[in-house]
Amino acid sequence: MGDGLSGIAPLFGGTAMFAFLYWIATGYNLWDIPLDAHQNWQLLRPDWPWWTLIFAPYLILTVTSELWPSRQDWTGARWFMVGLCTCLLLALGLLWYTNHLARVLSLSTFMASRIDFALVVLVVLDLLFLIIAELTARGVRH
Repeated sequence: MGDGLSGIAPLFGGTAMFAFLYWIATGYNLWDIPLDAHQNWQLLRPDWPWWTLIFAPYLILTVTSELWPSRQDWTGARWFMVGLCTCLLLALGLLWYTNHLARVLSLSTFMASRIDFALVVLVVLDLLFLIIAELTARGVRH
């Protein structure tokens, strides 16, 4: 269990750091919806300094590029993740069987709707960066 938790620790620590750096960059929390009175999306909080957008996106991409566990981390976390996924599937099955799944899904939908557009853009950019880096690394090895 210790190897599993230490293997997936970058996911949790990096996600917390991402939320902090996002706040530094924009002045908004991840769950804030930055819309003005006319329902236009605002990038920065009105009284937030503009220069934070100079360095914060670089730091965000740097931190999020290291979120993916290494091969050694996956080796240690493999059985932990299998057990965790099995427990989650059993919990979902129990919620479905007791007819509470709809309530949990509506709560999950509400929470997911609070994720801001910038978070989605950064996650997509990070996934694109990870794919390019992985393909480049595989190309260099072969």
